Amino acid sequence: MTGRSFAGLLEGRKEDLANPDRSYVLHGKERYFLRRAVSLLKQRILPLREDYDLLYHSVYGPEVSGVELVDLARSVPFFDRTRLVVVWDADKIREKDRTEIQGYAEDPAPFTHMVFVAGEEAPTGLSPGGGT
Repeated sequence: MTGRSFAGLLEGRKEDLANPDRSYVLHGKERYFLRRAVSLLKQRILPLREDYDLLYHSVYGPEVSGVELVDLARSVPFFDRTRLVVVWDADKIREKDRTEIQGYAEDPAPFTHMVFVAGEEAPTGLSPGGGT
């Protein structure tokens, strides 16, 4: 997972947005700032708005299984482009699904960026080794 700062994303610092990481875990009590960070990443990863329909996927942690999420992340995007998957309420992902996601995090698809968005507490088990 990323070691880049949340504040850096919000401020739009070039070094934090120039080469987006393959996965992020964003958490905090202010949903506005979380949505703003996701919006900045979305604009950077998918700069063309016409790409949103095919290459941007927004899912909710409690509603998606680990297998479904990994299948989505590993499916090759149209025209060999980059895909962005945002998982809202990632802290509510079922425990049984975290193992599948952790396995994906150890070997992520080179064409997918995944953003896990949670509440105040950082979710566990969504990165290599099971940490945040």
